Amino acid sequence: MRTIFEPDDADHAKTFSTEQYRAVCRTWNDGEHIKIAEEEPLPMKYINEYGKGSYGSVTRDQHTFTDAFYACKEQISVEARAHLLRGIARLKKLGHRHIVQLVKSYQRGNRYGILLKPAATTDLKKLLDRYRRNGLDYDKDSRDRRRDRVVLKLVLLTKAPGPNPARFLWADFGLAHDFGDSGNSKTTSKSRHRYSPRYATPVIMEEFEARKARGEIEHEDWGDDEDEDAPAQSIGGLVTLSAMDGILTSTPSVFYLIAEGSEASVPSDFESCMPFWKNTEGVQAWAKKQIQRLTRKDPLVFLFRLSSKMIARRPGDRPIISDVVRGLTEAHQQYFCTACLQQPEEPTSQAVIAEEQMVEGLEKAKFLSQSKHRANGQDHGSVHEVVAEAPPPAEELQDLVRRPRPSVQGERTKREEMVDAEPSSVE
Repeated sequence: MRTIFEPDDADHAKTFSTEQYRAVCRTWNDGEHIKIAEEEPLPMKYINEYGKGSYGSVTRDQHTFTDAFYACKEQISVEARAHLLRGIARLKKLGHRHIVQLVKSYQRGNRYGILLKPAATTDLKKLLDRYRRNGLDYDKDSRDRRRDRVVLKLVLLTKAPGPNPARFLWADFGLAHDFGDSGNSKTTSKSRHRYSPRYATPVIMEEFEARKARGEIEHEDWGDDEDEDAPAQSIGGLVTLSAMDGILTSTPSVFYLIAEGSEASVPSDFESCMPFWKNTEGVQAWAKKQIQRLTRKDPLVFLFRLSSKMIARRPGDRPIISDVVRGLTEAHQQYFCTACLQQPEEPTSQAVIAEEQMVEGLEKAKFLSQSKHRANGQDHGSVHEVVAEAPPPAEELQDLVRRPRPSVQGERTKREEMVDAEPSSVE
């Protein structure tokens, strides 16, 4: 020890005493925001990269002590801090079991990062590729772009209890393609159809056949046809069932009914009903036959009856989607998890917006204040240089990460008390 503190080795001693953090990770608890040096390690092991963008990157990392996996989102830019604050605010407000959860955050120079869980185990892009991702491109490139039509792009999966637990999936109908595990499509066409002919609504197909008979359509190019009530039936979709093994399968229309079982295949008596637009009554009769095979309390009975109504030939006889969702939630709560059935507090979204505006306002005010202070001091660089070089403080991140979710009802009560305390201008 006496040797290393001699004058000739003083610099080495200083380095040894001040940079031990390079070898040992500091304590970093959940819910904590830390500010670390440029060379200081984090207790995280890089596994692979999910993706990168203009703000930064998202990687899959493993904790070196607990072996837990996290998604690490790191952003590098002056704007990254405000962007990260807004993201943290949203996650803290949501607090839903189906949404990624914020674990902790860090700052390294002008880089800001957050750890999220759970870390994805598969690539959503690859999953969507299997379900014909070019359906959305097909919609985008179609000649008739209806901005008031929102195609349902997400697939929601639920299960019902029982010996053959049914899975009920929602997907888009208008852009549907019949793709199974084999990857062989029965609906792919070289024409510019806006809808797959196999699943198109009767109104569209009847008009198409009539125009084709009159010689108004060549090469089955009918992309401009549009049925104002098509979304009602499109969202209704078509149901398929193989009751022999309790296996449910379907075409990629809006409603899938799939049950756990061995191989899922479309039964032959259902195949005979295709194309659906010519056989809506036949499909309804087939669904009725499946209902008769089930017990009265089977959760699939309601789904068959509902889907039969949704493929009614007359557009006016089809229920609208809000009634469908309401009917599902009221009829069989086992179709949904408890968290999804809970009604969110109405002011929550407004509170998120208010906090975002507050954070953004604080950011702008702080940057302007720092810029003005440095411009008037010994730093004579330009305002843009000052802003780019000034590392934003980490106190707000620390406070925001640790801050518990506020009580919206409590906030409302405080606001009401403030209003009541204000003197009235009208006697």
